Order: sequence, then C-alpha cells, then structure tokens
Amino acid sequence: MIKDILGLVDDGRTCAPFLRDLLGSALTLEAHTEIAVLTPVPLASNALAPLGAYYIPEFALRAQARLDMARVQQLVRDWGGRAEVWGLHDDVAWLPSDLRHSLPIADLIVAGSAGTWEIPWLRRRILESVILDSGTPLLLLPEGSPLPHIRHAVLGWKPSAESLRAMHEVVRLGQPGLRLDLVTIGAKPELQYEAHDPELAVIQHLRRHGVVVEHQWLRDEGAPAEQLQAFALRQRADLLAVGAFAHSRVREIFLGGVTRDILETPRLPVLLVH
Repeated sequence: MIKDILGLVDDGRTCAPFLRDLLGSALTLEAHTEIAVLTPVPLASNALAPLGAYYIPEFALRAQARLDMARVQQLVRDWGGRAEVWGLHDDVAWLPSDLRHSLPIADLIVAGSAGTWEIPWLRRRILESVILDSGTPLLLLPEGSPLPHIRHAVLGWKPSAESLRAMHEVVRLGQPGLRLDLVTIGAKPELQYEAHDPELAVIQHLRRHGVVVEHQWLRDEGAPAEQLQAFALRQRADLLAVGAFAHSRVREIFLGGVTRDILETPRLPVLLVH
C-alpha cells in the first residue's frame, strides 16, 4: 500500500505535466506527497552539465530556489492537490549527493520523463543515485501516465538479487488478485532436474501470495529494454518492473544496459529496484 510518495523535479515550469499526473494519482490514493525541488547553479548551457556553471552568491541562488519552490507550490494549489514542497540548491554536480544525504523516506520515489526536466544530465545522475543509494524503489512516469493501480504487471526476470527485490516490491504495491507476467529474454535452458529451476520456485512463491502468474520467454532479438517495454505495452500492463543495475554502474554505462536505456526512454510506468 502506498502512503508516502516523494516526487523529484528540477524546475517549476517544465515539471508541470509530471506534477499534474502525480498529484492527481496521489489524491486518488490518499497518499501523503512531498515534492523535492532541486535548484542548480545557473549553467552557460544545460548541455554542458556538469561543467559551465556560473558563479553566483549564495543569497542569489537561495532566492532562485525559493522562486522555484513557489512555482511548484502554485501548481499544487492550482490543481487542488496537497503536497509538502521542499528544496535543495547547490552546484549541479553536488545535488545528487545532497539529495542522498537528506535521507528522504517514502514508499515510492517518483520522477518524470526527460522532457519534464530542465537539465537531462541532472535527471540521469539524480535517478542513478536514487536507485543505488536510497533503499526505495523508483517509479518512472512518462508524460500522460498517472501513477497506476497495479492490477497487471510485467517483471523482467533473471536470477539475481535485484530481480528478487523487484518481485517483492511488485507484490507489495500490487492490487489484490494481481496478474504478473514473468519475462525472461533468451533461450529456455534444458534442466536436468526440475527442482533446480529457479523460475519454478519464483512462480510457486508468487502463487502462494495469490498472484496469477505466467512465465514468458522472449527471443534475444534486440535491446532488452525495448523488448520488455514493447511486450508490456502489447499486454496492456499497468507497470513494468525491472531489477536495476544488476551489473556495476560503470559496466552499464560503457557496455549498455537495461537500466540506463529505460531511464532514458520509459514508454510506460516503470518500477526500478536495486
């Protein structure tokens, strides 16, 4: 059950579509909502981040942070929502660390697509930090997608601690009678002993929790992130859940990975759990 939601934004203007979707959903769920507004030092160009920061006095940056928070508070009032708005201001390179050290506590941290952030680099670094360090699942909401009532979910599955934690979160957040498609990409292995089948153990566990589950195998025919999202959209699932950063973050960056690709281009609500 979702009772505490933390939304992340970096600008009081570009975030408007995301806030509308988030606040409407929180009102339906009767969940307490906080909005963290992240105000960086102005940049010569957003494309240069984390470089190219101007020097401005602390009082001027603090004034800009108050203005950003006031814009968000006005949006909350305009849409009849209720949310606690607070902010952090710093050099763009330090804001991810500032957020981590603020130790926000929530059932769910929620962020919008790249188009609802002013600085793409900041969004990427903030979300990576949240996934790796917050201990809280991250939900990505594409524009026009409200926080879902999770009745049907797709779980990208491979035997890993991250996938297991993602499974537990889906069960925790899902509605009674949850349907779940357990999806593995690649050829189905031939097992000598059925008792050694890790997927069978997961399916049995889910069924004990009252989850209606099916295991689907997809051919390895392209980028896993695109395959999983396309499958979830075909199934009209409310949510795609993925264990995030099963490899090291450095390896994901240089070799590519499901986490990084989904962070950039979520096409439906996506739950990322580390």
